[in-house]
Amino acid sequence: MSDGILERLYRRVMMATGLARVTTGRDDGATQVLQLDFGARDVQDNRYRLAEYGFTSMPLPGADAAVVFLGGDRSAGVVIATGDRRYRLRGLAPGEVALYDDLGHVVRLGRGGIAINGGGHNLTITNAPKVTVNGDIEVTGDVRAGTVSLRHHKHGLVTPGTGQSGEPVP
Repeated sequence: MSDGILERLYRRVMMATGLARVTTGRDDGATQVLQLDFGARDVQDNRYRLAEYGFTSMPLPGADAAVVFLGGDRSAGVVIATGDRRYRLRGLAPGEVALYDDLGHVVRLGRGGIAINGGGHNLTITNAPKVTVNGDIEVTGDVRAGTVSLRHHKHGLVTPGTGQSGEPVP
């Protein structure tokens, strides 16, 4: 092979992948698209982002993006992975898995069990006609059922011993 052919092949292979920084994006269509900054005045718009089925996220500006250029064609880039070192969860043991974001929300499948950290925000379960818990429940705060708080729950007609008390007083 001539040196010219090898040089062209080498350049094509080197152009097949790239690392960029996310500058902005859109998540309103069938496929998420990102604007990417490769440095040296190389900014590319509307690069499709692939994600694993069942998992999705919208990277923040400044996140890293790994891009594959089909056939080394820099006009045909596809984002295959994103990460954000600013918010990356650290300290996982081998085999552990976690879902996290920039607000401190974490769902961690750890060696000692599953832990959910709401990052100081509410945790809401919606559209579940029934929630089943098979095991003990420990609560350190108040428990409410509708408008009735168990912390300030009062009964009328309290019966001593093993008898039944009256209905709760609202």
